Amino acid sequence: MKLIHLTPDDPDYPRIMGMLRAEPLRTQWWNDAKSKVEPGVSYLMALAEDEGGELVPAAWAGYRVDRADDGPVLWCCNNYVRHGFRNRTPELYAQVYGARHRQVVTVLGLPAYTYLYAQPIPLHLADGWVHDRAPDSMGMSRPPAPDVPSQPWWRLRWAPSAG
Repeated sequence: MKLIHLTPDDPDYPRIMGMLRAEPLRTQWWNDAKSKVEPGVSYLMALAEDEGGELVPAAWAGYRVDRADDGPVLWCCNNYVRHGFRNRTPELYAQVYGARHRQVVTVLGLPAYTYLYAQPIPLHLADGWVHDRAPDSMGMSRPPAPDVPSQPWWRLRWAPSAG
Protein backbone atom coordinates (compact mmCIF):
# COMPACT_ATOMS: atom_id res chain seq x y z
CA MET A 1 0.00 0.00 0.00
CA LYS A 2 1.11 3.53 -0.76
CA LEU A 3 -0.32 6.62 0.97
CA ILE A 4 -0.38 9.75 -1.21
CA HIS A 5 -1.50 13.36 -0.81
CA LEU A 6 -3.24 14.10 -4.11
CA THR A 7 -4.06 17.71 -5.01
CA PRO A 8 -5.67 19.11 -8.19
CA ASP A 9 -2.30 20.39 -9.45
CA ASP A 10 -0.71 16.92 -9.22
CA PRO A 11 0.02 15.44 -12.70
CA ASP A 12 -1.67 12.15 -11.63
CA TYR A 13 -4.86 13.89 -10.47
CA PRO A 14 -6.81 13.56 -13.77
CA ARG A 15 -5.88 9.88 -14.14
CA ILE A 16 -6.83 8.99 -10.58
CA MET A 17 -10.05 11.03 -10.71
CA GLY A 18 -10.87 9.08 -13.88
CA MET A 19 -10.54 5.87 -11.86
CA LEU A 20 -12.96 7.25 -9.24
CA ARG A 21 -15.45 8.19 -11.96
CA ALA A 22 -15.34 4.73 -13.58
CA GLU A 23 -18.08 2.17 -13.07
CA PRO A 24 -18.84 0.28 -10.94
CA LEU A 25 -16.88 2.35 -8.39
CA ARG A 26 -18.74 5.60 -9.14
CA THR A 27 -22.13 4.02 -8.39
CA GLN A 28 -20.88 2.05 -5.36
CA TRP A 29 -19.36 5.21 -3.87
CA TRP A 30 -22.58 7.16 -4.40
CA ASN A 31 -24.83 4.37 -3.06
CA ASP A 32 -22.66 3.76 0.02
CA ALA A 33 -21.53 7.28 0.92
CA LYS A 34 -23.52 9.78 -1.18
CA SER A 35 -20.20 11.11 -2.46
CA LYS A 36 -18.60 11.62 -5.84
CA VAL A 37 -15.66 13.38 -7.50
CA GLU A 38 -16.12 17.11 -6.96
CA PRO A 39 -14.12 20.07 -8.29
CA GLY A 40 -11.20 21.31 -6.23
CA VAL A 41 -11.14 18.45 -3.73
CA SER A 42 -7.75 17.13 -2.62
CA TYR A 43 -7.30 13.68 -1.09
CA LEU A 44 -5.22 11.69 1.33
CA MET A 45 -5.44 8.39 -0.50
CA ALA A 46 -4.29 4.83 -0.04
CA LEU A 47 -3.30 3.13 -3.28
CA ALA A 48 -3.21 -0.66 -3.14
CA GLU A 49 -2.88 -3.51 -5.61
CA ASP A 50 -6.11 -4.86 -7.03
CA GLU A 51 -6.57 -8.48 -8.11
CA GLY A 52 -4.62 -7.77 -11.32
CA GLY A 53 -1.69 -6.19 -9.52
CA GLU A 54 -2.51 -2.61 -10.58
CA LEU A 55 -2.23 0.19 -7.99
CA VAL A 56 -5.73 1.60 -7.56
CA PRO A 57 -7.39 3.96 -5.10
CA ALA A 58 -8.40 1.74 -2.16
CA ALA A 59 -9.47 4.38 0.39
CA TRP A 60 -9.53 8.15 0.53
CA ALA A 61 -10.41 11.14 2.68
CA GLY A 62 -10.95 14.39 0.82
CA TYR A 63 -10.90 18.06 1.72
CA ARG A 64 -11.34 21.49 0.22
CA VAL A 65 -10.95 24.99 1.62
CA ASP A 66 -14.16 26.96 1.12
CA ARG A 67 -15.03 30.58 1.84
CA ALA A 68 -17.59 31.45 4.50
CA ASP A 69 -18.86 34.86 5.62
CA ASP A 70 -16.31 34.95 8.43
CA GLY A 71 -13.32 33.58 6.48
CA PRO A 72 -11.96 30.30 5.15
CA VAL A 73 -13.35 26.99 6.37
CA LEU A 74 -12.11 23.45 5.75
CA TRP A 75 -14.65 21.03 4.33
CA CYS A 76 -13.61 17.42 5.00
CA CYS A 77 -15.50 15.30 2.52
CA ASN A 78 -15.72 12.37 0.14
CA ASN A 79 -14.41 9.68 2.50
CA TYR A 80 -14.58 6.11 1.29
CA VAL A 81 -13.12 2.62 1.40
CA ARG A 82 -13.54 0.77 -1.86
CA HIS A 83 -15.33 -2.57 -2.10
CA GLY A 84 -12.80 -5.41 -2.14
CA PHE A 85 -10.49 -3.63 0.31
CA ARG A 86 -12.82 -3.25 3.31
CA ASN A 87 -12.46 -6.77 4.66
CA ARG A 88 -8.95 -7.29 3.31
CA THR A 89 -7.55 -4.16 4.99
CA PRO A 90 -10.09 -2.92 7.57
CA GLU A 91 -7.76 -0.23 8.95
CA LEU A 92 -7.66 1.71 5.65
CA TYR A 93 -10.25 4.30 6.64
CA ALA A 94 -8.46 5.03 9.91
CA GLN A 95 -5.18 5.45 8.01
CA VAL A 96 -6.46 7.93 5.41
CA TYR A 97 -8.59 9.80 7.94
CA GLY A 98 -5.65 10.00 10.36
CA ALA A 99 -3.34 11.25 7.62
CA ARG A 100 -5.84 13.95 6.63
CA HIS A 101 -6.26 15.01 10.25
CA ARG A 102 -2.50 15.19 10.92
CA GLN A 103 -1.39 16.64 7.57
CA VAL A 104 -4.28 18.96 6.75
CA VAL A 105 -6.77 19.69 9.56
CA THR A 106 -4.25 20.41 12.32
CA VAL A 107 -1.67 22.00 9.99
CA LEU A 108 -4.10 24.44 8.34
CA GLY A 109 -5.74 25.20 11.68
CA LEU A 110 -9.00 26.34 10.08
CA PRO A 111 -12.49 25.75 11.41
CA ALA A 112 -13.62 22.54 9.76
CA TYR A 113 -16.78 20.56 9.18
CA THR A 114 -17.73 17.16 7.82
CA TYR A 115 -20.85 15.07 7.26
CA LEU A 116 -20.63 11.46 8.41
CA TYR A 117 -22.57 8.28 8.88
CA ALA A 118 -22.22 6.60 12.28
CA GLN A 119 -19.23 4.29 11.75
CA PRO A 120 -16.36 6.85 11.44
CA ILE A 121 -17.66 9.26 14.10
CA PRO A 122 -15.65 7.77 17.03
CA LEU A 123 -12.35 8.39 15.19
CA HIS A 124 -13.29 12.03 14.70
CA LEU A 125 -14.49 12.55 18.27
CA ALA A 126 -11.20 11.14 19.57
CA ASP A 127 -9.38 13.89 17.62
CA GLY A 128 -11.44 16.73 19.04
CA TRP A 129 -14.28 16.93 16.53
CA VAL A 130 -17.68 17.63 18.12
CA HIS A 131 -21.27 17.11 17.07
CA ASP A 132 -22.71 20.28 15.56
CA ARG A 133 -25.89 21.07 17.53
CA ALA A 134 -27.54 23.27 14.89
CA PRO A 135 -31.07 22.21 13.90
CA ASP A 136 -29.93 21.22 10.37
CA SER A 137 -26.91 19.19 11.55
CA MET A 138 -28.43 15.73 11.24
CA GLY A 139 -30.81 13.87 9.00
CA MET A 140 -31.44 10.78 6.91
CA SER A 141 -29.87 10.06 3.54
CA ARG A 142 -32.16 9.72 0.56
CA PRO A 143 -31.69 6.29 -1.00
CA PRO A 144 -30.73 6.50 -4.69
CA ALA A 145 -32.55 3.24 -5.40
CA PRO A 146 -35.24 1.16 -3.66
CA ASP A 147 -32.70 -1.52 -2.69
CA VAL A 148 -30.32 0.98 -1.03
CA PRO A 149 -31.13 1.68 2.63
CA SER A 150 -31.46 5.16 4.06
CA GLN A 151 -28.89 6.02 6.75
CA PRO A 152 -28.72 8.65 9.48
CA TRP A 153 -25.96 11.26 9.08
CA TRP A 154 -24.48 13.93 11.34
CA ARG A 155 -22.45 17.08 10.82
CA LEU A 156 -19.35 17.36 12.97
CA ARG A 157 -17.15 20.40 13.38
CA TRP A 158 -13.58 21.00 14.48
CA ALA A 159 -12.20 24.24 15.86
CA PRO A 160 -8.47 25.03 15.94
CA SER A 161 -8.63 25.38 19.73
CA ALA A 162 -10.15 21.87 19.96
CA GLY A 163 -7.26 20.14 18.18
